[in-house]
Amino acid sequence: MSLLELHASQQLLVGEALKSAVHYSPNRTAFIHNDHVITFKQLYRNSSYLAGWLQRQGVTKNDKVACIYKNGIPFVELYFACSLIGAVIVPQNYRLSLKEWSKIIHHSDAKFIFLETDFLKSFEDIRESLPHIEEVIVTEEPSGSSSIVYSSILERKSHMKHEKS
Repeated sequence: MSLLELHASQQLLVGEALKSAVHYSPNRTAFIHNDHVITFKQLYRNSSYLAGWLQRQGVTKNDKVACIYKNGIPFVELYFACSLIGAVIVPQNYRLSLKEWSKIIHHSDAKFIFLETDFLKSFEDIRESLPHIEEVIVTEEPSGSSSIVYSSILERKSHMKHEKS
C-alpha cells in the first residue's frame, strides 16, 4: 500500500463523520437555523430516514439528487442523506435564472429535485425540459401540486438499508 493509499484509507467520509459525531456527542447541537435547533442524533435520524426513502425510490450510489434551497435544516439533512448512500447532491444557486437551472440540472442527470416551496412555480416552468426528473419534493405542501412534501418522508420513519460496495 502506497503512502497516498494509506492516507486516503484513513480519511473520514462525510457520512462517517456524522456517525462519529452521533457516537461521541449525540445531544450536542449540530445546526441552528432561525429558531430550529437540531442535535447530531436528530440530524442522523432524519438523514437516515431520508436516505432510506431515496433508496426505496431507486436512488443508488453515484446517482444525482438536485436541490434548490436557501439556508436551512432540510438542505443539511439532504446533504448527509446523499452522503450516507453514496449519491451526489447537486445544489443549485436559487438566484440563477430558470435557463441556468434547466441547463445545470439537465447536465447533472439528477433523478430527483428537492425545492423550497417558493421555487416550485418557477421550477414548473422548466419541468418539461427535464424529463429525467422522476420526483419533485417540496418543503411545504403547495395547493394544487402533485409534489411530495418533505416532512411526509420523515414522518414515515423509514429505515435506511446500508449498501455494501
